[in-house]
Amino acid sequence: MSNNEQEYDEIPWRVKEDIGFPSQYFTLSYEQRNFIDYLLDKLVEMGHNIESLEAEIEVDQSSMAAVEDLNVEMVEQIHQLENEIKSLKDDLEEENI
Repeated sequence: MSNNEQEYDEIPWRVKEDIGFPSQYFTLSYEQRNFIDYLLDKLVEMGHNIESLEAEIEVDQSSMAAVEDLNVEMVEQIHQLENEIKSLKDDLEEENI
């Protein structure tokens, strides 16, 4: 039993009946089988594309996390520098008094 046959057989019979398709894959006409095979192959392809996009999103999210970490570090360094500048200004003022 092929994957497409299994997938087709999992479609509820009422859905197949509503569009005039037989309930079993092996009783499809040549044209119907080509149509079903094409649709199912495209679904698999779309699934792979979705998985690929999800992987890219995960990479982007980890990159964003790294950027956020760098931003936090830079803010901390800026605060340290501001404190050092204030300290140096205070030292200069004390020397000038």
